[in-house]
Amino acid sequence: MLKLWRNYCNETPNYVSNLQSRYGRIGGIIINYQIFQLAERTALKSPMNQQMSAIIFRGDEIINTGFNRWLYIGRRQIRSRNGTPYSIHAEADVLEDCSRKELRNASIYVHRAGNKFARPCNCCMARILRAGIMEDRVFWSGENDV
Repeated sequence: MLKLWRNYCNETPNYVSNLQSRYGRIGGIIINYQIFQLAERTALKSPMNQQMSAIIFRGDEIINTGFNRWLYIGRRQIRSRNGTPYSIHAEADVLEDCSRKELRNASIYVHRAGNKFARPCNCCMARILRAGIMEDRVFWSGENDV
């Protein structure tokens, strides 16, 4: 089962009980199950050890998808002075090409490959809120899922 947690409270998580059904429910919002499948496929595109994806959607409409990746300019990987490569988080990647108008009444689902725990970091959460997505419309995959 998929277990999805709301980000701002400790209420009992909602479950998608029938994985064959077309819709699941998270936080009182009914979501097309294809969004969960798309999130898993998108996360697997990531070259990182922790494969993450983010999907912005409104109802059944997918607005944008993104995944975490190394940061490149052209074919050159960007590195810090000590040689550590820079990366871009899935949440930043998905918000990159979206206008504020597109994000009105939208929701975001953050997913980690294998449906492991995927809560946005504080910087990404602040970026999501600044972009105009309401806090009660930010969802992520949970841990200890079967």
